[in-house]
Amino acid sequence: MNKIFQINRVCYLLIFLLFAANASAQINKPGFSASVNLGGNQAFTDVDGSDLNITFGAGLNYYVTPFLGIKTEVSHGNLSRKLLDRNYKNFNNTYNYLNSTVNVALGQFLKPSEKVAHYMLYNLYMGTGLGLISSNIKEPNNVTPDNQGGVTYKGTDITVPVNIGVDFKFLGFYYTKSPLSFNLNYQHSFAFTEMLDGYDPPTGNNSKDSFGNFTAGVKYQFSAKK
Repeated sequence: MNKIFQINRVCYLLIFLLFAANASAQINKPGFSASVNLGGNQAFTDVDGSDLNITFGAGLNYYVTPFLGIKTEVSHGNLSRKLLDRNYKNFNNTYNYLNSTVNVALGQFLKPSEKVAHYMLYNLYMGTGLGLISSNIKEPNNVTPDNQGGVTYKGTDITVPVNIGVDFKFLGFYYTKSPLSFNLNYQHSFAFTEMLDGYDPPTGNNSKDSFGNFTAGVKYQFSAKK
């Protein structure tokens, strides 16, 4: 019981520091910043139950206002289902992904005063844009009983990425002028292709392939005051 109590205290302290940091430090300032991120991805295709894989990337951001920014990012990872699913399908797609999105935070609409502009609520954002995914399925996919699959694919396709995330400064309460900030982001990308998994069934398919990335990132702001 004591251990559980101590864990709870640590969790409450971390949450307090996280929110306190945002109450005292401007998250984004107009100008450029660079970021790196690491996380996991999963495909949503004609193959059931895709694997959860690692993805990593880097981006360049330009903030028009503290709550309105344009982000261009490149990332690398794998989309896969290594074991056969219930329909005897599997795939392994090594990809590179370039996308550019416009992201707007709540603070852009709520117009908070300087005293409360730094709370995490105002740095929750959503955004969308366009992307290009370069797929590479080297090994032929398993041929299913309906004669689907058995293909290799190497090509580039258009996507529409949709973001939801939050920016924050951990421990910014003690170092308000730090150019470093942190980010949590979920991006779901809708592809204009059926070939993210190498299967294009002629019937029974009502939507194109898509994939999601959940990442944690670090951002360095060139416009931050030293």
